[in-house]
Amino acid sequence: MPKMVSHIFKLKEENTDRYLPQREGISSFRTITEMAGGTFAAKTAIVEHGGRKLPSSRWDYHKSSVRYVRGPVQVLADGLALKGNTALPSSFRHARARDVKNDALRSLNQEFGIVKAPSTTPRHLPGQYYDLSSTLTGHFGHFITETVAKLWGWEAAKKSVPGLKVLYRTPVNGREPALERAVFKAYGISDDDIVFVSDDVTVDGYAWSSYLWQNLANYHFHPAIAATWRQLRNGLVDIGKATPKRLFVSRSDKSSDKRACRNVDDLEALFREAEFTVVYPELLPFEEQATLFGNAEVVAGLAGSAMFNMLFAEKLKRVIVLSHDSYTARNEFLYSAALAEELHYFWSRADLQHGKKGFSTEAFHSSWEFDLKQHTNALSEVLNKG
Repeated sequence: MPKMVSHIFKLKEENTDRYLPQREGISSFRTITEMAGGTFAAKTAIVEHGGRKLPSSRWDYHKSSVRYVRGPVQVLADGLALKGNTALPSSFRHARARDVKNDALRSLNQEFGIVKAPSTTPRHLPGQYYDLSSTLTGHFGHFITETVAKLWGWEAAKKSVPGLKVLYRTPVNGREPALERAVFKAYGISDDDIVFVSDDVTVDGYAWSSYLWQNLANYHFHPAIAATWRQLRNGLVDIGKATPKRLFVSRSDKSSDKRACRNVDDLEALFREAEFTVVYPELLPFEEQATLFGNAEVVAGLAGSAMFNMLFAEKLKRVIVLSHDSYTARNEFLYSAALAEELHYFWSRADLQHGKKGFSTEAFHSSWEFDLKQHTNALSEVLNKG
Protein backbone atom coordinates (compact mmCIF):
# COMPACT_ATOMS: atom_id res chain seq x y z
CA MET A 1 0.00 0.00 0.00
CA PRO A 2 1.26 3.55 -0.65
CA LYS A 3 2.56 5.45 2.34
CA MET A 4 0.02 7.87 3.78
CA VAL A 5 1.07 11.53 3.69
CA SER A 6 0.20 13.43 6.85
CA HIS A 7 -1.51 16.77 6.51
CA ILE A 8 0.08 19.25 8.89
CA PHE A 9 -2.17 21.81 10.58
CA LYS A 10 -0.56 25.25 10.50
CA LEU A 11 -1.24 26.66 13.95
CA LYS A 12 -1.37 30.45 13.91
CA GLU A 13 -0.22 32.58 16.80
CA GLU A 14 -3.66 33.99 17.58
CA ASN A 15 -5.28 30.52 17.65
CA THR A 16 -2.74 28.73 19.84
CA ASP A 17 -4.55 28.95 23.18
CA ARG A 18 -7.75 27.71 21.61
CA TYR A 19 -6.60 24.92 19.31
CA LEU A 20 -3.41 23.43 20.75
CA PRO A 21 -5.05 22.07 23.93
CA GLN A 22 -7.83 20.60 21.78
CA ARG A 23 -5.38 18.87 19.46
CA GLU A 24 -2.75 17.77 21.97
CA GLY A 25 -4.49 17.68 25.34
CA ILE A 26 -4.81 20.41 27.91
CA SER A 27 -2.27 18.81 30.25
CA SER A 28 0.54 18.93 27.68
CA PHE A 29 0.44 22.68 27.09
CA ARG A 30 0.73 25.83 29.19
CA THR A 31 1.38 29.54 28.87
CA ILE A 32 4.40 30.71 30.87
CA THR A 33 3.95 34.48 30.59
CA GLU A 34 2.26 37.12 28.46
CA MET A 35 2.71 40.75 27.45
CA ALA A 36 -0.33 42.82 26.59
CA GLY A 37 -0.98 44.26 23.15
CA GLY A 38 -1.57 47.92 22.45
CA THR A 39 -1.03 50.72 19.94
CA PHE A 40 2.30 52.18 18.84
CA ALA A 41 2.71 55.58 17.16
CA ALA A 42 6.17 56.48 15.88
CA LYS A 43 7.47 59.97 16.54
CA THR A 44 9.80 59.73 13.55
CA ALA A 45 9.45 62.34 10.79
CA ILE A 46 9.19 60.23 7.63
CA VAL A 47 9.79 61.54 4.10
CA GLU A 48 9.56 59.43 0.94
CA HIS A 49 11.18 60.54 -2.31
CA GLY A 50 10.03 59.00 -5.59
CA GLY A 51 6.79 57.39 -4.41
CA ARG A 52 4.77 56.42 -1.38
CA LYS A 53 5.35 52.79 -0.45
CA LEU A 54 5.84 52.68 3.30
CA PRO A 55 3.15 51.41 5.66
CA SER A 56 1.57 53.47 8.40
CA SER A 57 3.84 54.44 11.28
CA ARG A 58 0.95 53.84 13.69
CA TRP A 59 -0.16 50.28 14.34
CA ASP A 60 -1.78 47.90 16.75
CA TYR A 61 0.52 45.24 18.18
CA HIS A 62 -0.71 41.95 19.54
CA LYS A 63 -0.50 40.21 22.85
CA SER A 64 2.73 38.20 22.99
CA SER A 65 3.23 34.95 24.85
CA VAL A 66 5.83 32.46 26.01
CA ARG A 67 4.48 28.91 25.84
CA TYR A 68 5.56 25.37 26.62
CA VAL A 69 4.36 22.05 25.28
CA ARG A 70 5.40 18.62 26.49
CA GLY A 71 7.10 16.48 23.86
CA PRO A 72 7.80 14.69 21.77
CA VAL A 73 8.28 17.69 19.47
CA GLN A 74 10.18 17.39 16.20
CA VAL A 75 12.44 20.34 15.39
CA LEU A 76 13.29 20.19 11.69
CA ALA A 77 14.95 22.28 8.98
CA ASP A 78 13.82 25.87 8.33
CA GLY A 79 12.62 26.24 11.91
CA LEU A 80 9.70 23.84 11.42
CA ALA A 81 8.51 22.54 14.82
CA LEU A 82 5.94 19.73 14.82
CA LYS A 83 3.87 18.48 17.75
CA GLY A 84 2.19 15.47 16.21
CA ASN A 85 0.52 16.76 13.04
CA THR A 86 0.54 20.38 14.23
CA ALA A 87 3.11 22.93 13.08
CA LEU A 88 3.68 25.20 16.08
CA PRO A 89 3.57 29.02 15.60
CA SER A 90 7.33 29.32 16.04
CA SER A 91 7.59 27.69 12.59
CA PHE A 92 6.29 30.83 10.92
CA ARG A 93 8.35 34.02 10.96
CA HIS A 94 5.37 35.95 9.61
CA ALA A 95 3.18 34.56 12.33
CA ARG A 96 0.43 37.16 11.85
CA ALA A 97 0.05 36.71 8.08
CA ARG A 98 -3.21 35.38 6.70
CA ASP A 99 -1.44 32.41 5.08
CA VAL A 100 1.53 31.43 7.24
CA LYS A 101 4.38 29.74 5.40
CA ASN A 102 7.52 27.74 6.07
CA ASP A 103 9.95 26.64 3.36
CA ALA A 104 9.86 23.07 4.68
CA LEU A 105 6.09 22.88 4.17
CA ARG A 106 4.18 22.71 0.90
CA SER A 107 1.05 24.68 1.61
CA LEU A 108 -2.24 23.11 0.56
CA ASN A 109 -4.30 26.07 1.78
CA GLN A 110 -4.27 28.56 4.64
CA GLU A 111 -4.81 25.82 7.22
CA PHE A 112 -2.84 22.77 6.08
CA GLY A 113 0.43 21.75 4.47
CA ILE A 114 2.64 18.75 3.80
CA VAL A 115 6.27 18.36 4.85
CA LYS A 116 8.20 18.69 1.59
CA ALA A 117 11.06 16.32 2.29
CA PRO A 118 10.32 14.09 5.27
CA SER A 119 13.57 12.89 6.78
CA THR A 120 14.28 9.65 8.46
CA THR A 121 13.22 9.59 12.08
CA PRO A 122 14.87 12.58 13.80
CA ARG A 123 17.38 11.65 16.46
CA HIS A 124 16.26 11.96 20.05
CA LEU A 125 17.80 14.91 21.89
CA PRO A 126 16.92 14.44 25.57
CA GLY A 127 15.80 17.46 27.56
CA GLN A 128 13.71 20.62 27.50
CA TYR A 129 14.51 23.34 24.96
CA TYR A 130 13.71 26.97 24.15
CA ASP A 131 13.87 27.41 20.40
CA LEU A 132 15.84 30.41 19.13
CA SER A 133 16.47 29.09 15.60
CA SER A 134 15.64 31.22 12.57
CA THR A 135 13.79 29.98 9.51
CA LEU A 136 16.89 30.52 7.34
CA THR A 137 19.80 29.44 9.46
CA GLY A 138 23.13 31.08 8.78
CA HIS A 139 21.58 34.20 7.24
CA PHE A 140 22.47 37.39 9.11
CA GLY A 141 19.24 39.22 8.34
CA HIS A 142 17.01 36.35 9.43
CA PHE A 143 19.00 35.89 12.63
CA ILE A 144 18.80 39.58 13.54
CA THR A 145 15.08 39.94 12.79
CA GLU A 146 13.84 36.51 13.93
CA THR A 147 16.10 35.14 16.66
CA VAL A 148 16.54 38.54 18.33
CA ALA A 149 12.75 38.95 18.27
CA LYS A 150 12.41 35.77 20.38
CA LEU A 151 15.06 36.47 23.02
CA TRP A 152 12.63 38.30 25.29
CA GLY A 153 10.99 35.12 26.58
CA TRP A 154 14.15 33.27 27.61
CA GLU A 155 14.41 34.40 31.23
CA ALA A 156 10.77 33.61 32.09
CA ALA A 157 10.97 30.26 30.33
CA LYS A 158 14.24 29.37 32.05
CA LYS A 159 12.71 30.05 35.46
CA SER A 160 9.58 28.07 34.64
CA VAL A 161 11.02 24.93 33.02
CA PRO A 162 13.66 23.02 35.02
CA GLY A 163 16.81 22.29 33.05
CA LEU A 164 15.72 24.36 30.05
CA LYS A 165 18.38 25.07 27.41
CA VAL A 166 18.45 27.10 24.21
CA LEU A 167 18.19 25.12 20.97
CA TYR A 168 19.71 26.72 17.90
CA ARG A 169 20.04 25.14 14.49
CA THR A 170 23.21 25.89 12.51
CA PRO A 171 23.92 25.27 8.81
CA VAL A 172 25.11 21.80 7.85
CA ASN A 173 28.33 23.27 6.44
CA GLY A 174 29.89 23.31 9.91
CA ARG A 175 30.18 27.10 10.14
CA GLU A 176 31.20 28.20 13.62
CA PRO A 177 28.26 30.17 15.10
CA ALA A 178 30.43 33.05 16.32
CA LEU A 179 27.78 35.69 15.62
CA GLU A 180 25.12 33.73 17.46
CA ARG A 181 27.38 33.08 20.46
CA ALA A 182 28.22 36.78 20.70
CA VAL A 183 24.55 37.80 20.70
CA PHE A 184 23.54 35.11 23.18
CA LYS A 185 26.39 36.06 25.49
CA ALA A 186 25.45 39.74 25.30
CA TYR A 187 21.91 38.80 26.27
CA GLY A 188 23.19 36.86 29.27
CA ILE A 189 22.84 33.31 27.95
CA SER A 190 25.85 31.20 28.90
CA ASP A 191 27.44 28.65 26.56
CA ASP A 192 26.43 25.93 29.01
CA ASP A 193 22.79 26.75 28.33
CA ILE A 194 23.03 26.48 24.52
CA VAL A 195 22.82 23.38 22.35
CA PHE A 196 23.69 23.82 18.68
CA VAL A 197 22.42 21.22 16.21
CA SER A 198 22.58 20.91 12.44
CA ASP A 199 20.23 17.96 12.03
CA ASP A 200 16.60 17.10 12.75
CA VAL A 201 15.89 16.27 16.39
CA THR A 202 13.03 15.23 18.66
CA VAL A 203 12.96 16.85 22.10
CA ASP A 204 11.12 15.99 25.32
CA GLY A 205 9.76 19.49 25.90
CA TYR A 206 9.57 22.61 23.75
CA ALA A 207 9.24 26.27 24.74
CA TRP A 208 8.88 29.21 22.39
CA SER A 209 7.89 32.86 22.36
CA SER A 210 5.85 35.06 20.06
CA TYR A 211 7.89 37.03 17.54
CA LEU A 212 8.04 40.71 18.51
CA TRP A 213 8.77 41.63 14.88
CA GLN A 214 6.49 41.27 11.84
CA ASN A 215 7.98 42.14 8.46
CA LEU A 216 5.11 41.22 6.16
CA ALA A 217 1.56 42.36 5.51
CA ASN A 218 0.79 44.27 8.72
CA TYR A 219 4.33 45.52 9.30
CA HIS A 220 4.86 46.20 12.98
CA PHE A 221 6.83 45.41 16.13
CA HIS A 222 5.98 45.10 19.78
CA PRO A 223 7.70 48.05 21.56
CA ALA A 224 9.03 45.66 24.20
CA ILE A 225 11.68 44.62 21.67
CA ALA A 226 13.52 47.84 22.52
CA ALA A 227 14.47 46.32 25.91
CA THR A 228 16.14 43.43 24.07
CA TRP A 229 18.07 45.85 21.88
CA ARG A 230 19.25 47.82 24.93
CA GLN A 231 20.52 44.65 26.57
CA LEU A 232 22.44 43.71 23.41
CA ARG A 233 23.79 47.26 23.12
CA ASN A 234 25.05 47.13 26.71
CA GLY A 235 26.79 43.83 26.02
CA LEU A 236 28.30 44.55 22.61
CA VAL A 237 28.84 48.29 22.02
CA ASP A 238 32.04 50.00 23.15
CA ILE A 239 30.35 53.31 23.93
CA GLY A 240 33.58 55.13 24.75
CA LYS A 241 35.31 54.28 21.48
CA ALA A 242 35.87 57.07 18.95
CA THR A 243 34.02 56.06 15.77
CA PRO A 244 32.52 57.93 12.79
CA LYS A 245 29.16 59.59 13.43
CA ARG A 246 27.93 59.49 9.82
CA LEU A 247 27.90 56.11 8.10
CA PHE A 248 27.13 55.07 4.54
CA VAL A 249 26.44 51.34 4.48
CA SER A 250 27.56 49.86 1.17
CA ARG A 251 28.48 46.37 -0.06
CA SER A 252 31.94 45.01 -0.68
CA ASP A 253 30.76 42.47 -3.27
CA LYS A 254 29.83 44.71 -6.19
CA SER A 255 29.22 41.64 -8.38
CA SER A 256 26.46 40.19 -6.21
CA ASP A 257 23.32 39.20 -8.11
CA LYS A 258 21.05 40.23 -5.23
CA ARG A 259 19.80 43.81 -5.57
CA ALA A 260 23.04 44.84 -7.30
CA CYS A 261 23.17 48.63 -7.61
CA ARG A 262 24.99 49.52 -10.83
CA ASN A 263 26.08 53.01 -9.76
CA VAL A 264 27.04 52.21 -6.17
CA ASP A 265 30.56 53.59 -6.78
CA ASP A 266 29.01 56.97 -7.66
CA LEU A 267 26.92 56.84 -4.49
CA GLU A 268 29.95 56.06 -2.33
CA ALA A 269 31.77 59.06 -3.82
CA LEU A 270 28.74 61.28 -3.21
CA PHE A 271 28.47 60.29 0.43
CA ARG A 272 32.23 60.58 1.04
CA GLU A 273 32.06 64.13 -0.30
CA ALA A 274 29.33 64.79 2.27
CA GLU A 275 31.70 63.55 5.02
CA PHE A 276 30.15 60.13 5.50
CA THR A 277 32.37 57.14 6.22
CA VAL A 278 31.69 54.29 3.79
CA VAL A 279 31.51 50.96 5.64
CA TYR A 280 31.18 47.34 4.58
CA PRO A 281 29.78 45.66 7.70
CA GLU A 282 30.15 42.14 6.30
CA LEU A 283 33.96 42.57 6.38
CA LEU A 284 34.10 43.57 10.04
CA PRO A 285 34.01 41.50 13.25
CA PHE A 286 30.49 41.56 14.64
CA GLU A 287 31.43 43.43 17.81
CA GLU A 288 33.02 46.15 15.66
CA GLN A 289 29.85 46.40 13.58
CA ALA A 290 27.79 46.82 16.74
CA THR A 291 30.11 49.56 18.04
CA LEU A 292 30.11 51.46 14.73
CA PHE A 293 26.33 51.57 14.55
CA GLY A 294 25.89 51.93 18.28
CA ASN A 295 27.87 55.19 18.30
CA ALA A 296 26.53 56.59 15.03
CA GLU A 297 24.23 59.61 14.75
CA VAL A 298 23.29 59.29 11.05
CA VAL A 299 23.03 56.01 9.16
CA ALA A 300 22.56 55.91 5.40
CA GLY A 301 22.85 53.03 2.99
CA LEU A 302 21.47 50.59 0.48
CA ALA A 303 18.43 48.76 1.80
CA GLY A 304 19.31 45.31 3.10
CA SER A 305 20.38 43.36 6.15
CA ALA A 306 23.61 45.30 6.76
CA MET A 307 21.41 48.24 7.79
CA PHE A 308 19.81 46.18 10.55
CA ASN A 309 22.80 46.91 12.78
CA MET A 310 21.13 50.22 13.57
CA LEU A 311 19.31 48.34 16.37
CA PHE A 312 22.48 48.91 18.42
CA ALA A 313 22.00 52.67 18.38
CA GLU A 314 20.43 54.34 21.38
CA LYS A 315 19.04 57.14 19.20
CA LEU A 316 19.65 58.26 15.62
CA LYS A 317 19.25 61.76 14.27
CA ARG A 318 18.58 60.56 10.76
CA VAL A 319 18.31 57.40 8.65
CA ILE A 320 18.62 57.53 4.84
CA VAL A 321 17.56 54.45 2.88
CA LEU A 322 18.26 53.97 -0.83
CA SER A 323 16.10 51.23 -2.31
CA HIS A 324 14.37 50.01 -5.43
CA ASP A 325 10.61 49.75 -5.74
CA SER A 326 10.44 45.94 -5.95
CA TYR A 327 12.06 45.47 -2.55
CA THR A 328 9.08 44.85 -0.27
CA ALA A 329 10.88 44.23 3.03
CA ARG A 330 10.43 47.09 5.49
CA ASN A 331 12.92 46.31 8.25
CA GLU A 332 14.75 49.62 7.84
CA PHE A 333 11.45 51.44 8.24
CA LEU A 334 10.65 49.53 11.42
CA TYR A 335 14.06 50.12 13.01
CA SER A 336 13.83 53.80 12.12
CA ALA A 337 10.32 54.09 13.56
CA ALA A 338 11.74 52.90 16.87
CA LEU A 339 15.06 54.73 16.92
CA ALA A 340 15.29 57.67 14.51
CA GLU A 341 14.17 61.28 14.71
CA GLU A 342 14.00 61.48 10.92
CA LEU A 343 13.77 58.93 8.09
CA HIS A 344 14.25 59.52 4.36
CA TYR A 345 13.47 56.81 1.78
CA PHE A 346 14.67 57.33 -1.79
CA TRP A 347 12.90 55.00 -4.25
CA SER A 348 14.30 54.12 -7.68
CA ARG A 349 12.88 51.75 -10.26
CA ALA A 350 13.98 48.11 -10.22
CA ASP A 351 14.94 46.41 -13.47
CA LEU A 352 12.30 43.76 -12.73
CA GLN A 353 8.84 44.53 -11.41
CA HIS A 354 6.39 42.32 -9.56
CA GLY A 355 3.89 41.00 -12.09
CA LYS A 356 0.15 40.48 -12.24
CA LYS A 357 0.50 37.22 -10.29
CA GLY A 358 1.87 39.08 -7.29
CA PHE A 359 5.17 38.73 -5.46
CA SER A 360 8.21 37.70 -7.50
CA THR A 361 11.46 36.58 -5.83
CA GLU A 362 13.36 37.65 -8.95
CA ALA A 363 11.89 41.14 -8.73
CA PHE A 364 12.58 41.32 -4.98
CA HIS A 365 16.28 40.63 -5.70
CA SER A 366 16.35 42.68 -8.90
CA SER A 367 19.33 44.73 -9.99
CA TRP A 368 18.78 48.47 -10.18
CA GLU A 369 20.33 51.89 -10.52
CA PHE A 370 19.88 54.76 -8.11
CA ASP A 371 18.11 57.55 -10.01
CA LEU A 372 20.58 60.40 -9.61
CA LYS A 373 18.72 62.53 -12.13
CA GLN A 374 15.54 62.40 -10.06
CA HIS A 375 17.05 62.47 -6.58
CA THR A 376 20.33 64.45 -6.63
CA ASN A 377 18.87 67.73 -5.40
CA ALA A 378 16.75 66.23 -2.62
CA LEU A 379 19.53 63.87 -1.55
CA SER A 380 22.08 66.69 -1.43
CA GLU A 381 19.75 68.72 0.74
CA VAL A 382 19.37 65.83 3.19
CA LEU A 383 23.12 65.13 3.24
CA ASN A 384 23.94 68.74 4.03
CA LYS A 385 21.88 68.70 7.19
CA GLY A 386 23.83 68.69 10.44
